[in-house]
Amino acid sequence: MHELRWENTVLVDGWTRTLRELVDSVASALEALPAGGPLALVGEDGVGLIAAAGWLAKTRRDGMVLPRERLTGSVTERLAEAGLAVVAVPDGRQEHPGGGGGEPGRVRLLTSGSLGEPKLVHHTWDSLFTMSRVRGVPARRWLLTYQPGTYAWYQLVTALLFLPAQSLVVSRAAEPAEMIAAAAAHGATAISSTPTFWRVARLHAGPADVDRLRAGLAQITLGGEPVDQAILDQLHALFPAAQLAHIYASAEAGASIVVGDGRAGFPVAWLDDPGRSPRLRVTDGRLWVQSPQAAVGFEGWIDTQDVAEVRGDRVHLLGRAGHAVINIGGAKALAADIERVLLAHPYVLWCRVKGVSAPLVGQLVSAEIVPHPEWAALDFPEADLTAFCAERLPPHMVPRLWERRERIPAAANWKAEV
Repeated sequence: MHELRWENTVLVDGWTRTLRELVDSVASALEALPAGGPLALVGEDGVGLIAAAGWLAKTRRDGMVLPRERLTGSVTERLAEAGLAVVAVPDGRQEHPGGGGGEPGRVRLLTSGSLGEPKLVHHTWDSLFTMSRVRGVPARRWLLTYQPGTYAWYQLVTALLFLPAQSLVVSRAAEPAEMIAAAAAHGATAISSTPTFWRVARLHAGPADVDRLRAGLAQITLGGEPVDQAILDQLHALFPAAQLAHIYASAEAGASIVVGDGRAGFPVAWLDDPGRSPRLRVTDGRLWVQSPQAAVGFEGWIDTQDVAEVRGDRVHLLGRAGHAVINIGGAKALAADIERVLLAHPYVLWCRVKGVSAPLVGQLVSAEIVPHPEWAALDFPEADLTAFCAERLPPHMVPRLWERRERIPAAANWKAEV
């Protein structure tokens, strides 16, 4: 077990607390619980859930943390089936009884449910702490943007728990503009989030906050969804001094791919390389991963169900298999290819392309568009967008249906809604 870094800090609302102070704030209530059985620690306060995670790491109690909004009826049933007692944080009140046997050091995560109903996967602190493999990690003050209890959230929380000289900046408000304001106010030096987070932030964040961040931001990490060249280029232009990386990870496979060369996709040479860990391959157009950081029970080759395609010297990840391909009269189109073209148009800040059922041809290509703020007052340029796509795409891939949206639809954890 890794040494806890009690001197590391969490910054929120203008105040600072050490990890020791946070864990002490929940310890008396949680230690009064019956010993042994696994716990689902549920709360509404993100700082309290960081404290709960620290307490689990300190005590090695079998458990998980979960934000209150994820405790739906079906999730409660799933927790009961697994024998987890549901306990409120910070007061330690038991809301639902447990009954399962605990395994010291086990950490449970609830998956996003993007492929169906959310499921429980089991990790350990060792498998979650992927930064343990990185040497010479500099001091960082990270903005925490992810939903508590998710795999991406644990990547930053384990840095707080186990790496020296790390801090987390937490915003009480859950919108990107408020998070960017908190990052600027507390002098964040690193931000890990999704492309959708940054696109929403570009719509709504205050220019003064962005300017304050620009001076000190040293690292930007992207993940959670496909990372396209447009967002990499935009962030490099906005924060030229920041190191820019994108990561492929999942609760099942762990962190599997880290790319830091400023290009979308990853090098094709990484495929089928027996000397690389984690190992990667593309089979039947999908990415497969074998990782030492995988969840318990996922130690072999994992079908990620993400579409992957080799293009030149790069492998590009193009979204979930069930949503990535559009069938237009027997001709196939990848939604990500159309989105990549649209995102190169100066009017387009965000887009979502999908197939819409149509007689005779099966599906037509539909595109939803959110404009850049500087273009928002203009009429929707449907004809211009159609012509722009027609110059760059085969005829069957050109969108025939268009819709302008005023906001980017984002799900929990700042991923774009499918």
